Amino acid sequence: MTRPLLTLGTAAFRAASKVRGERAVHARGRTLTGRLTVAGGAGTGAPLLDAPGSYDVLVRVSRSAGLPLPLPDVLGLAVRVLDAHGPGEHQDLLLDSTLPQPVVRRLPFPRRDHLGALHCSLLPYDVAGTRLLLGARALRGSATLDDLPDELSWELLLATPHGPWRPWGVVRTDAVLPAPLGRQARFNPWTTGGGIVPAGPWQQWRRRAYDASHVAPDEV
Repeated sequence: MTRPLLTLGTAAFRAASKVRGERAVHARGRTLTGRLTVAGGAGTGAPLLDAPGSYDVLVRVSRSAGLPLPLPDVLGLAVRVLDAHGPGEHQDLLLDSTLPQPVVRRLPFPRRDHLGALHCSLLPYDVAGTRLLLGARALRGSATLDDLPDELSWELLLATPHGPWRPWGVVRTDAVLPAPLGRQARFNPWTTGGGIVPAGPWQQWRRRAYDASHVAPDEV
C-alpha cells in the first residue's frame, strides 16, 4: 500500500510543479548567508549536535503554498550547515511552522509572522538510535517575508516527539545570497549524515516529493 501512495504523491507534485513552472512548494522565499554556533553538550550521539563548533550556513525563509500576504501560509525555514560532516558533506534541516505542544507539533500550522513561529521538522530523525524532532525559533523580532531584515537569529532546537524543546545551536544570518544563487539553492531532507537519519515511511514520500517539485531550468 505504501508504494502506490508514494508513486501517486510523486506524480501529483511533479504535475503541480509543471503547471506552476516552478517548484510546487516553497517557491517564494529569500536565501541568506550566515553562521551556526554550536555550544556542545546536547548528548545525542551525533557530533554535529553534541560537539562545540562553528559552521557557515545557508538559510532559506519561504512561504509553502505561495499564498499572497496578508493571508497566512505554512512558513518554511531551511538551514544548510556547510561541511557539517566533513568537506562537501552538508546537513540540511527543513522545518515548517507549527505549534510547540507535543500533540500538534507534528502538524504544519499556517502563520504570517516568520519570526513569531516555532518551526519543526514535523517528521522525526533517528539520531544515534533515538527518535528526535528538530526545530527552530527566532530569538527576537516580528516580520513577514516581505519585510524580513538580512540580519536574523534563530535558536536551533531538538526534542523527543513528546518531550520538551531544548537548544543545541544558534544561527545568525548576515546577508542575502545574490541572484541567481539564492533561487538555485535546493534543500533536501536527505542531505544528511553524521548519525542524523530521516526516520519513518513518510520520509520516503517527502524525499520523492522534493525531487519531483524541482522542474524549473534555473533550479539546479
